[in-house]
Amino acid sequence: MFEGGLLNMKIEAIITDMDGTLVQYENSDYKSSWDAIGNRLTGWRKDQWFLNLDIYYKEKDRLTEWSEANAILLKGLEVEKIRNALLPVPYSKGVKDFFKNPSRLEVTGILSGGISIVADEIKNELDMYFALSCSLGTENGYFNGEVDVLDMWKKHEVLEDVLKKDYNISMENVCYIGDHDNDISVFRRAGLSIAFDPKTQKTIDNSNHTIYDFKDVREILGIYST
Repeated sequence: MFEGGLLNMKIEAIITDMDGTLVQYENSDYKSSWDAIGNRLTGWRKDQWFLNLDIYYKEKDRLTEWSEANAILLKGLEVEKIRNALLPVPYSKGVKDFFKNPSRLEVTGILSGGISIVADEIKNELDMYFALSCSLGTENGYFNGEVDVLDMWKKHEVLEDVLKKDYNISMENVCYIGDHDNDISVFRRAGLSIAFDPKTQKTIDNSNHTIYDFKDVREILGIYST
């Protein structure tokens, strides 16, 4: 954990990862929406879903392949059945209370390699400005085997572009909250980085603060605004 050069900064945006940060899906090492879908599948689809995780997930340059392979497994399945596996949203401790605070003035958003069904639901429930995530293609209530991928290892590029183009906010004025190694690229560029329930020591080492309840974000923000 490090804290150099942060005092008196102006935080204009609070951006957060989703899987393992905003939400905690059970029966998943990553607490992720992808795994929640896999756990809802049966037979060969379920076996192949988690085999894909073993094959692709840890290879950063094959992330798009992994997402596309999973999307193909869903082709022809009813969207509503998968929605039922993902919703209601299993929020992490303190999330709803923090983001529903009517005094929040910052731009708030989600930046995630997780599923848009969940990200969009959170955006609407918590009145966030935007939700950037992976969107599974659908037609007439069924998955069509396509996916629009947000590369979780290139989050910093996506976020910098959106904040600059749509909100005229620089990364030095961003508070970013994440839980895993794929959030570190954003940690290193954000003005304030917070590791929530971090999954690795490397994540802790590259953040300014470590927390396990979102209520602590309010206290941290107060330190740097005084």
